[in-house]
Amino acid sequence: MFILTIDIGNRTFGYCLLEFKGGNLNNLYNGFINANTLQFKMIKFAADNIVDKSIEIKYKTEIERTRKLKEYLMKIDVIINENKIDSNNLLVLVEEQKKISEINRVTAAQVIFHFSLKCLSICKVSPVRKNSIAFNENLLHSKFIEKYSSKATAAKKHTEANFAHWLDINKISYTFIGKGMLQHPADAFMQAYSHILMLLNSKS
Repeated sequence: MFILTIDIGNRTFGYCLLEFKGGNLNNLYNGFINANTLQFKMIKFAADNIVDKSIEIKYKTEIERTRKLKEYLMKIDVIINENKIDSNNLLVLVEEQKKISEINRVTAAQVIFHFSLKCLSICKVSPVRKNSIAFNENLLHSKFIEKYSSKATAAKKHTEANFAHWLDINKISYTFIGKGMLQHPADAFMQAYSHILMLLNSKS
């Protein structure tokens, strides 16, 4: 099964395109899990600004944002096609957006609309679900809550640190990702990891 998992922000967009190859729930530990409990092949991950950084968000019309988003999603379509991924073997995951974030909610709806007939299934994933994933004791979400006064910052740092750990273990470079941008594909990856783990646990 292939997974396209997407993190949506006001300005930024992060995603991972993965192939899920299976999992071993015997690798679960007390409070954290082995990084390779679930076997993923990373096909592509990226983080980009989908609107011009020099222009304030409030001045971007809905039409302009939609056009930029459509262009970006079409680039992802090309990557999916280049890897010969059958739509019947593709799961798309989109982070569930808070009601107060109207821009993000509209963007999420547009992403779902774009992929609705291009995949086997689309799921909205709770943003707090990935907080339960940690690849060692030092990467537990609670450690970041203790370190940062902002819960949002703690959550971002938690996913970023765990994703970097997974990439390092699997010898995948991420130096091409812009400074401060790794958190976006990190959110996407941890979202996929937590969702698949939940599905496997529900079947066991």
